[in-house]
Amino acid sequence: MSIVDEDRDENFGSELEAQRWKEASQALKFGERDRAIALFKQLAELGDWRAAAALGFIFESQGPEDRNCYVHAAHWYSNALAKEERPEPHLGLARYYCYGLGGRKDYLKALEHLENASAQRNPEAALMLATLLAAGVDHIPPDIPRAKQYYEIARNAGYPLAMSRLSKIAFSEGRWITGIRLGIQGFILLVKLRLKDGNDPKLIGFLREG
Repeated sequence: MSIVDEDRDENFGSELEAQRWKEASQALKFGERDRAIALFKQLAELGDWRAAAALGFIFESQGPEDRNCYVHAAHWYSNALAKEERPEPHLGLARYYCYGLGGRKDYLKALEHLENASAQRNPEAALMLATLLAAGVDHIPPDIPRAKQYYEIARNAGYPLAMSRLSKIAFSEGRWITGIRLGIQGFILLVKLRLKDGNDPKLIGFLREG
């Protein structure tokens, strides 16, 4: 489920808050970003963690247009975490540090946020964490056994890239049959997802766009 979703899976504190969320989501849907931001800020000020996370996502999405937006995104993701411990803002901050969106990469901070998000069984965070652990970066040494565990979380959630990476690890370990099986499974899933929706978030690493 997207952070910005009209059909939230939590109860609102009041009908007014529910209405503001619906209006903000619709404004964003129709490209009225300034209005959406204003409404989500009102909700965030009322203590809504998801509204703060939504603001982080909106500003992160604007980052390619204005890099200063990445700093605002990090602020709102941190604001969301201050309200409630959830995987989505952890993942947002992990991207901020891992990809150096603020100007400097910090893999250790990215690792910390990914571990927190993965502990809550977030498959995208598990996939990112596995990638860092498999490659080893800066002060993070390669850890293939742990990487395999996190790739399995993403694989079970239906991420083709996780199957592809596990296939390569299996080949490197001499487990040819397992490698072939995982490779075939990953390819079949990749084709199915692309035929259904070429921009499915589970196609991370294979997306046609974005």
